[in-house]
This record gives sequence, C-alpha cells and structure tokens, in this order.
Amino acid sequence: MFRLSDLTPPRALVCKTPTDPLASMQCQLLLGNVQGQQSHVYKSSISGVGDVLVKVLKPNLRPLKEYDDVVSMEVSLRQSGVPVAELLSYHEWVDFGVTQNAIIYRFYSGGDLFTQILRLHQSKSICAQRTEFIAYSMAKMLCTCLATLHTNGWIHADIKPENIFLSHDIESDSCQAYLGDFGNAVRIGTSINPFSTGTPAYFPKQDFRNFNGPAHPSVDIYCVGKLLLVFDRHVHKMSPHAESVIGRLIRHNANERPTAEEMLSTHLPEWFLHIDSHARTT
Repeated sequence: MFRLSDLTPPRALVCKTPTDPLASMQCQLLLGNVQGQQSHVYKSSISGVGDVLVKVLKPNLRPLKEYDDVVSMEVSLRQSGVPVAELLSYHEWVDFGVTQNAIIYRFYSGGDLFTQILRLHQSKSICAQRTEFIAYSMAKMLCTCLATLHTNGWIHADIKPENIFLSHDIESDSCQAYLGDFGNAVRIGTSINPFSTGTPAYFPKQDFRNFNGPAHPSVDIYCVGKLLLVFDRHVHKMSPHAESVIGRLIRHNANERPTAEEMLSTHLPEWFLHIDSHARTT
C-alpha cells in the first residue's frame, strides 16, 4: 500500500498559458469541502489525459511573480521523484482588467483524503490496526515531501486532508497518496499572518505573536500532527505509541518538534516496528 512508484513520467516544464481554461472547457464546479478561501475548483476532461481538476485562483491574493515561483517549485519537486500531485498546466490571463490565474491538475480517482476519512468514519469498515497503518503511511508520504521541500527553502503551510489526493480507494493495495495544493506555500523566513495563511484547524497559531512571524518548517510538522489526529479521533483510536508520535509533532514549543528528516530517520521507523510487532502478535 502507498507504493512509491509514480503513475506517469513527470513533466520537466509547465509553461504559462495566456488563456482562460474555463472558456474552452466544459467544467463542473465541485461544491463542498474542495472550495477554499483562495480558489474555486472545477472538474473537467482533456483529450488524451482524462479527468482533471481546474483550480481558479482568486485574484490579488499574492504578487503574480510568486505564482510563477510556486509553479516552478512544484514541477521541480515532481521531477525529483517526490509524491506531489501532477500539475498539467498553468494559466494567466486578463479579464476585465483583472489578472486571473488557474492551475490544472490531474484528477485522482480516489479523491481527497478528507472524503475518504469521512467515508471511513461513517462506515467503520476498517479496524484500528489498519487505521494506524494508513495514518503511518500518510505521515511517511508527507515527511518525504517535506524533507525535500524544506531543504529547498519552502514550507507548504496548508497541509490538511483536503490537500492530499489518492490514486485509488484508500483501502486498496494500489493506493498512492500525493500532496497537492501549494497555493499557500511560502519561502522559509517569509513573514506570514496566521489568520490569512493555511487552515485555522491545522495551523499552529501559537507560533506567531503580534499576528506575524517568519515561516518555519515546524509549521508544516505541526500540520502533519493535526492531520494524524483526525484518524485518531474520527476513524479509530490508535495505539499509545502512535499518540506519542503525534504528541511530538504538535508540541506547543515549535523548537521541540522533530524535523521531517528526523521523522524519516527515527520516529517513523520506530512507529512502523511497533505496528509490525503488533501485527505479528495478533
């Protein structure tokens, strides 16, 4: 489950196209949890590609040049083999004097993690041990992404279940998870406001005093911990070992949280050994 192989060869470049994709595509607005403060999301289809997500960014939220940098960063991550959602095209056009941006991603048939967790919460179709393994797999995928992202000088700043996309149903052995939606990504050290960055339920507002502060990798680590809590609280109660891992991730003091590299080298292998040893005794 959650194999590291990719679905398609990564693109080396995503060029900016001066057209409105909604003007030439039949698009269906996706209602509900996929709509955010910074975008509207549509589903469409492209010949030779299949189903896609069209994310139309709301104007004037950040300098236009920053969108170019974010797109380049996403493409670079995918090129390096990091499991991020496949970005197909990037659009920038002028509509009634206002510059608009849109990004088109591949559509993943498993949908997003939020929808899958909601289904698991309602159906109770998996056991606690399976829940913990899936949560561990999500943490490993995210820390794999974050280790490279942070090394390259960025933070994602909006890690949550809605921004993780699945190639198949979450219970499938063929399922691959991808981190997506880098619309809030900023360079490390950039001054950010906790009330206009990320999603309040996942964002560590306590890290910022006087409503501003520098972006730091520990922000993403905290978000990973909050995401794992969703499994613990809404799918199945996990083991004390899992809860201790989560506790490290969401420590109030940002300096006491592990880095993504430390998670991959120490905490996640220890967690996996706990899961494996428990499986052998049951």
